[in-house]
Amino acid sequence: MPRFAANLHYLFNEVPFLERFSAAAQAGFQGVEFQVPYQWPAAKLSSLLLEHRLELALIDTPQGDWDAGERGLAVLPGREAEFRAGVQRAAEYAQVMRAGAVHLIAGVVPPETDLEAAKATYLENLKYGAEILSQRGVTAVIEPINPLQGDIDGGETYTTYGMRGFYLTRTEQALRAIEAVGIPIFIFISTSTICSSRKGAWPIRLLGTSDASSTSKSQEYRVATNPAAVKLTIRICSI
Repeated sequence: MPRFAANLHYLFNEVPFLERFSAAAQAGFQGVEFQVPYQWPAAKLSSLLLEHRLELALIDTPQGDWDAGERGLAVLPGREAEFRAGVQRAAEYAQVMRAGAVHLIAGVVPPETDLEAAKATYLENLKYGAEILSQRGVTAVIEPINPLQGDIDGGETYTTYGMRGFYLTRTEQALRAIEAVGIPIFIFISTSTICSSRKGAWPIRLLGTSDASSTSKSQEYRVATNPAAVKLTIRICSI
């Protein structure tokens, strides 16, 4: 049976963020996700997870200056030191909160950026991030994201239908990056990328799988789409 994790940036936002752990548990979730935990102490978030018996599926590396349009630092030439500091910080948070994975979020490429330089920067940062997370016992994740849509109108910070101009947009592109890096990294394929024409995806992701046939090379993830759409089963591969 798949187990699902609720994204606390999207769900239960009728209450303040720190109260959403309780709301998720009361709704029957056993796990949660929140991309950007860094405005709260890791120990505080960990205590809420423990109090409500919730598992943390995933967090993102720091995304840079959100208000200026940044959506990650991995692809930005000249920001390598900041990205690497962010990886270290994310790894520390993940360890304290026992997060299952960290998304090494690629970012938006500014129009004036040389694309070959951006690609080289991304691959070097991806390798660094995967190595650091592996040393800490945390799974590295990358995610192709819909580049044609942006923030949710009237939504909270970090809630989006997509990220305009995002660098990593296709599964094939993600697989090539993993092959180039040569380190096991998981790809998460979100229905917000696949089903953007259906007004995005429900903010729920797989927490785990009980499929005994799964191997370290691939796992089957179930994600819930818009209620008018069908449910999708997406195979996520590590190389």
